[in-house]
Amino acid sequence: WMNGKGTNVAIPFGGGGSFYTDWERPDPALGVNKWETFLTRELPAYMQRRHNSDNRRNGVAGLSMSGTSALNLASRHPGFYQAVASYSGYPTVTMPGFNQGIQASVIEMGGNPMNMWGVWPAGQWAANDPFLTANNLAGKYVFVSSGTGVGSKYDASVNPSSASFDPVKFAQM
Repeated sequence: WMNGKGTNVAIPFGGGGSFYTDWERPDPALGVNKWETFLTRELPAYMQRRHNSDNRRNGVAGLSMSGTSALNLASRHPGFYQAVASYSGYPTVTMPGFNQGIQASVIEMGGNPMNMWGVWPAGQWAANDPFLTANNLAGKYVFVSSGTGVGSKYDASVNPSSASFDPVKFAQM
């Protein structure tokens, strides 16, 4: 669809539970995560060399975990991104409920959330909260959307009395 439109599209693959961020420490299960470095320094240089990118009209978008990352990257690098879209991402990482959901997501992938941004609420949690740096998105194209988070009556995995109840999915809901 993007062919012939003068657009380069890069879609990172993998990184489940990483929140596409630079982690404070290597994780025994998820390895060394330096996604922010890759997405804001290494990939743009590669795209410029190999695909003639001008690195002047950049946008970032993501779904769920990467929706959080998109907001975070755009607010932490406001001179690099002109547009950001977050589809069902966490718009904040420090507020109660959100940080627990993020930690559950990391744990669900086998990682230790303390290796990511340290022990909540200390460490790098506030520095990685797009809500706290939202002023950096002034003048940018910003799109944020999400469902209600309420499970369907047909989804037995979020019904505590069901045999197929999934407590992680319930907590994330």
